[in-house]
Amino acid sequence: MHSIWHSIISVIIYEHTPDFRVAKNSWIAYLDRGALGVFVSLFIMIHVAMIIWLYRVPLKHRKQMKQKDYQYRILMLEKMNGNDNRSFPTTEEKTVYDRNYTSRDFTII
Repeated sequence: MHSIWHSIISVIIYEHTPDFRVAKNSWIAYLDRGALGVFVSLFIMIHVAMIIWLYRVPLKHRKQMKQKDYQYRILMLEKMNGNDNRSFPTTEEKTVYDRNYTSRDFTII
């Protein structure tokens, strides 16, 4: 955008000045300063919008992941302590390979 403006202002200078010099109080100088103000304002507004977006979207997801990590740690601690451990049975089941296996320990289905 900046380079496009410089190409436009150079064409204006080329068309409206005989020796390619711009006086300090010329309307071209005021136009160039106004364009600078507009571009600086746009630059600041875009960065403010980007900071707001970064705060609202990625940081929101990061907070959710932190909360999920906390819940997962609690779940893993409960499993390690034996509270409501559904992954590992609390009673020992005998198999054919156990030393104390007897045929009456199993029911045939």
